[in-house]
Amino acid sequence: MRGLIAASALLSALGGLAAGCSLGNVHHDDCTTDTQCGALFGVGSVCSEGFCSDAASCTTGHDCRRAAGGGACVAGACVAAFPIDATCKAITEPADLLTKPLVGAGAPLIIGGIMSFDEPKHQARAVAIRLAVADINANGGMNRNQKLGVIFCDNGGAGNLATGADRTSRTNHAVDYLAGTLGVPVIVDPTGSTDSIDIITRLKERAYPTAIVASAATSPALTDVDDRLKATDKYGLFWRTCPSDVGQGTVLAKQVIPKATGKIAITYLKDAYGEGLAAVFRDAYGLTQTESFPLTSDDLASASALAANADAVDASGAGGVLVIALQASSVVKIITSMASKPIAAKPFFLTDSAKDSAALLDPTLPMAVKAILTGARGTAPASPSGPNYEQLKINLKLMKVDPSSFSFVAHSYDATMVGAFGIIVASKSATTYDGVDVAGGLAHLSAGKAVDLSPTGWLSGVGELTSKGQIDVNGTSGKLNFDPATGEAPGQVEVWQVSSDFKSFATVSILDP
Repeated sequence: MRGLIAASALLSALGGLAAGCSLGNVHHDDCTTDTQCGALFGVGSVCSEGFCSDAASCTTGHDCRRAAGGGACVAGACVAAFPIDATCKAITEPADLLTKPLVGAGAPLIIGGIMSFDEPKHQARAVAIRLAVADINANGGMNRNQKLGVIFCDNGGAGNLATGADRTSRTNHAVDYLAGTLGVPVIVDPTGSTDSIDIITRLKERAYPTAIVASAATSPALTDVDDRLKATDKYGLFWRTCPSDVGQGTVLAKQVIPKATGKIAITYLKDAYGEGLAAVFRDAYGLTQTESFPLTSDDLASASALAANADAVDASGAGGVLVIALQASSVVKIITSMASKPIAAKPFFLTDSAKDSAALLDPTLPMAVKAILTGARGTAPASPSGPNYEQLKINLKLMKVDPSSFSFVAHSYDATMVGAFGIIVASKSATTYDGVDVAGGLAHLSAGKAVDLSPTGWLSGVGELTSKGQIDVNGTSGKLNFDPATGEAPGQVEVWQVSSDFKSFATVSILDP
């Protein structure tokens, strides 16, 4: 009976029933194409023997890609129009992405990003991701001539002030939209370690088969995180183009901070990044030679809490201070609270998150704070160099971004390219893949012919993956030798400092962990 009703509706939509026509004389050749059925009944409705089937049902957008090659999952049914989310519509590539169909001719392949729209370093990384998407599309696009698109969701809120349960809730909402409703195969993640752990937790809670390629999540805790949807999955969903903080913490302890400095006071923010890096440093420098002074996000908003922390650090008798916080603005707050204390005369040491020109090189900072910063030494994943990076710098500066002003900008470009190559491997034979298959594809990027992550390298990489099944990627951030067991690509560590004119960062040395 459903088939007869479907056919009747189809004839009405296509011009009405002929005079005298009734359900009793509708023939089996009333529909002729799947397109007609899809337009009437929804994504996944196909024409079979003249009758339209039901639209594809779904739990996530991944189901829609398996059933119909695309679409989003809304209220249990696959739809072809882009469902708009208020927190995920301000930044896309291409700019008109949200007007595109999600299935059929001209439908793009969507990946996602999660970031704070009001955080300058996240904005810079988002530009790098958008550039990678544009480069891919300008050089052949994805399999089956499909273009790539990226949509970003905000998890920081106004002023990037969301913390704790509020930020986790915003992150979960973004994951539900990207991995759930849209069914993106990859989230290219320009956020930090705590956000990455929240994303992995949400993916597992909801069984979303979406891979993550992170560009700035460096916590050692992520090495051993449970990121498999099923115990039988060969590869985890979480991969990263940035090295773990195990290398950075070890270099800080053994090569940057002299033992003659004596006891080191470590003041850090209590999150995955701060706790993980502080633990690595303490183990390498010596537990008896360190003293911890943790802060919460609430403490950062309290002048009295910051003052009490500064007094405690000052009273510790430490010979130097290591400051670890995810945002450079937080580092500035902590140092400002100590600038008038005797401890300000001791050497200060910083980490990769502090290397943010917008906050750390603010010309309006008090002179006492500037004095501490210009005398400080910091560590970070080694600044990229070589022809790939130089070309990236040129292209990003055309988009008003200087990648040397922030950490991990090149890593974000690479994460997008790497994620897209993973999709190329996963989608070679069909559109029924998901992020678990993409993770398997990422394991094919560290052997074979060397391929640059660049506009000109994209087409070569696609051809090589299609014919040989593997490539050895050379990123704008450096060589990416992924360990498929951990999803990590280790790298060198840069020692950096603020320039004497307080206008830029200078590299002191490049060290092996």
